[in-house]
Amino acid sequence: MSFSVKPGLAAQRITALLAVLLCVSCSSSATAPAYIGEFIERHPPQVTAYDPSQQHPLTGVRGTPVQRAAIAVKVENSREARPHRGLDYADIIYEELVEGGITRFVAVFQSQTPPNGVMPVRSIRAMDGPIAAPLRGLIAYSGGQHAYSNRARDLGLQLLSMDYGASGFSRDKYRPSPHDVIGDFNAWYAEADENHQTPPDPVFQYAYPVSQNTARALGTPATLLDVEFSSYEHPHWVWDATTQSYLRFEKDEPFLLEDGQQFSATNVVVINVAVEWIGVPETVVLGSGSGHLLTDGYAVPITWSKPAWSEQMTFQGPDGNPIYLTPGNTWIELVPHDFGGSYTIS
Repeated sequence: MSFSVKPGLAAQRITALLAVLLCVSCSSSATAPAYIGEFIERHPPQVTAYDPSQQHPLTGVRGTPVQRAAIAVKVENSREARPHRGLDYADIIYEELVEGGITRFVAVFQSQTPPNGVMPVRSIRAMDGPIAAPLRGLIAYSGGQHAYSNRARDLGLQLLSMDYGASGFSRDKYRPSPHDVIGDFNAWYAEADENHQTPPDPVFQYAYPVSQNTARALGTPATLLDVEFSSYEHPHWVWDATTQSYLRFEKDEPFLLEDGQQFSATNVVVINVAVEWIGVPETVVLGSGSGHLLTDGYAVPITWSKPAWSEQMTFQGPDGNPIYLTPGNTWIELVPHDFGGSYTIS
């Protein structure tokens, strides 16, 4: 499978971004290097075992885990929705294609919550239940079609819908509707029933020491990830050695939060997924496929699998073993490879 964008556009983006961050890119293939098998034999990852009871389940950050469920929040990402509030507190964020070629986020919070809430909260889509179901927690959204809400509920999630009278929703008087809905986590957690108070199982495994993460152990240097969801939406990520994280851009503009800070991710996982047309695009998070993990300034080919909607998506490296990430937050790009989407890494 080819991962490509228009060469001229990619070159323009790389030039602009490197000028901003003074990064130096080196070319990396989107497939595993030919010598990867030999490399694995000579340098197998040696990851130190660590007690999962002493790390936060969705970030791998060391510390006493918070004893509460995960809350998945549906967040808008149109131009009118920016800048966002509270996304920097999320443990994991999934980005998905929706109608009109734009994307929306499923932002998962558990280890910490933003003191001023999250904004803007928007409506649920068909794929959101299957994305969030393995967390066995709550899902918060402004409204949406009954079929989508019913699917999420039937998969075991507790629904927090503004349209159905759940508490914890308010509006920002300085923003136009419908881009103004704020979510309050204290109110949402107060609504959690007895079946939705358990911390989630980990989605990923994490490397201790950090230098033994799968990308550094088995991959190649990578300073730029350029993603194209559609002709309208093409974010990219640039490695920043100073913060040891990937900085997000929308086209060539920094993706800024409400407080003026640029969003950054410790790990970026980009995977190829199918999309079905059901009157709107539905990302199919079921089956298996290919992708890449980017962390610590390196990228490595991976595969993913999810045998059932209610089961967690799992990830394997080129050696067939589970991938190890750097402890910290993770952004997951669900790229619609059969619906015009693509990505490049360099």
